[in-house]
Amino acid sequence: MTNATTDLSFSVVIETNNLEIADLAALRECLDSLATQQPTLQRATGVFLVDAGQLPDHAFVTFRRDFPWLTILRVDAGTTYVELKARGASLSKSDVVIFCDSDVRYEPGWLDALLCGFQQQPDALIVGGETTTPIGDPYSLAVALTFNFPRFSGDRDLVPSPMYWANNVAIRRPLLEQAPIPDPAMLYRGQNLVHGLELGRRGLTIWRQPLARAVHIVIPPAEIIRRYLVLGRDAANLARLTRDPLGRRGPVAMPPDRSEASQIGKLFGRILQVVRANPRHAALLPLAAPIVVFLVACYFAGRLIPVSALRRALAT
Repeated sequence: MTNATTDLSFSVVIETNNLEIADLAALRECLDSLATQQPTLQRATGVFLVDAGQLPDHAFVTFRRDFPWLTILRVDAGTTYVELKARGASLSKSDVVIFCDSDVRYEPGWLDALLCGFQQQPDALIVGGETTTPIGDPYSLAVALTFNFPRFSGDRDLVPSPMYWANNVAIRRPLLEQAPIPDPAMLYRGQNLVHGLELGRRGLTIWRQPLARAVHIVIPPAEIIRRYLVLGRDAANLARLTRDPLGRRGPVAMPPDRSEASQIGKLFGRILQVVRANPRHAALLPLAAPIVVFLVACYFAGRLIPVSALRRALAT
């Protein structure tokens, strides 16, 4: 796809908050994948990497040398995920801000696809792509079946969506100014789900661009227990944050996941997604099953353990 709008200014923002579970190799893969988005990337008002202390000093020189189009900004330690994105957005006046994450790599044509969403829907305020995780062994399959991201939908057309991923989204600046991404203190991740629900209540449409595809790293085994406990805690908090005044839960699933599906239904839906995408992965399911059970147990433990006890456990 090469017919991206040429009169639309844009900037790209990456944050290093996720380097706590990734490493510099993952960030390099992210930046390498952005470098393939030429010649469109050359038109960016700026490509900003916003760091709150996760990036070692020696990496500044290396990344500035290897990616001369990259501007690196260091901010105060403790700056949150959403605050890092907001700081990056403030570094330019571009019409559109594109948000990336440091532990995600972007497929060729991703940038053009996102921008073309605004060409296909000139009134669009937000266009999000699809993000998944790779599968190569039983462990990564277990993560694919239980983590945030479903498989790629296989769709080709721009369609409305109930949500977006904050690691793969383009947002017009007026929307960011009028309805910024919220940052509830009780959430580690999931701010995008709260934001998506707010946009829906305002009558605004999130557009899903299935051709803008990205791949998130597989959470390293050393971090998996902590991350799934937090995932469960976030799910419990999101259940409270995303209910309307009548107690109904807002739509929070990205297709091909289904918003109305139970957790068990979602798991079986993921199995079907995986097998349809690559039938050979079915052979890994028996080996992945015990890992899935363990990850699901961690997730529900995170939902059930009192927040104060969970914070103490995560601090150790």
